[in-house]
Amino acid sequence: MENNDDEVNFRIIVLIVSVTCLIVSIVLIVYNYFKKEETYETMPNVSWPFINLKDQDGNNVNMLCIRGPITEKKDEDFLRHSLSKGVKYIGCSSYLSYPNQCNNPAYGCEKPFLVDGKRMEEYVVGWCHCFRDPENYIKEGLPRILISESDFSDNMKLEPDKSKQKQYDFICYCPKDKSCNNGWHFHNKNWLLTKKTIEVLCNHMGLKGLLVGREDCEIDLKYPELLEKKEWFSYYDFIDKIRESKMMIISSTEDASPRVLTEALTVDVPVLVNEKILGGWKYINEKTGLFYNGNNIIEKTSLLLNIIRKNELKPREYYFSKHGIKKSGKELKDFLKMINPELTECDYVYFPVS
Repeated sequence: MENNDDEVNFRIIVLIVSVTCLIVSIVLIVYNYFKKEETYETMPNVSWPFINLKDQDGNNVNMLCIRGPITEKKDEDFLRHSLSKGVKYIGCSSYLSYPNQCNNPAYGCEKPFLVDGKRMEEYVVGWCHCFRDPENYIKEGLPRILISESDFSDNMKLEPDKSKQKQYDFICYCPKDKSCNNGWHFHNKNWLLTKKTIEVLCNHMGLKGLLVGREDCEIDLKYPELLEKKEWFSYYDFIDKIRESKMMIISSTEDASPRVLTEALTVDVPVLVNEKILGGWKYINEKTGLFYNGNNIIEKTSLLLNIIRKNELKPREYYFSKHGIKKSGKELKDFLKMINPELTECDYVYFPVS
């Protein structure tokens, strides 16, 4: 009789434990489901190397973007945590050759950009890029689109100002490093070509220019008064200086679509751009400016100045015919909807100013 009682008691205990485990499992599933939905619907505000994506009302949509290498543990932890909650990511090439290992010898490119031993393409559902040859930078098979943060420069609502008189034939921008002979900006903005361009334009063409940044760096000028140098301007003062220039020189090589290029276009200033620039090449055509290299500086500058004199360029008109928050934003929204049908309902999606 005791054996039968023991067996009944054992079965009751097993049943209680089984039911308890089942209840706990159901509670955890329900909790995780609703916790996932809460996180998925309400995106946290993030900062570099992440960026929020905004809808037409300026609200965060239910996806995030990784636009540069993850180098700190807190950012790795955030990526893992957000992915575990169901957040979907896109990648964006906004840093040198990212997601490839970059070539800047100063710092930041010592090793491949990996998280848990995997390239960033493994963590995203699509990629926004700036490359002529994306197959050399982005993993095959991953959905991609030719869109950059610089496609949304009208974030700042910049306008031409016809009251501004042209004070300079050209303007260049190259931020300062600790040394004039090396550094992150030295490589990123291609100071060697910038310097050579300035020397040719001033010494051989007699043009007047403005250099923003690298005020203390030596430039071989026959007539120093032809070049004004200024270490820094506030943002809108800098934009005014672009407005006061006939053209902007952009000598960058490993630069992922510099925003200053499209800021110049939005204020209706044409550009002379290094033909080997990594990103931003797509903006250059007969309406916006010309490409050049270190061997044809005089030829291309003379040609561009002649076109400017004839008033044949329409930089702002072209930019807004192909890019801008509404046009590029609709393209980005359609791309995101294709790779993530659960995208927040919206008219368009854009990258905010950062």
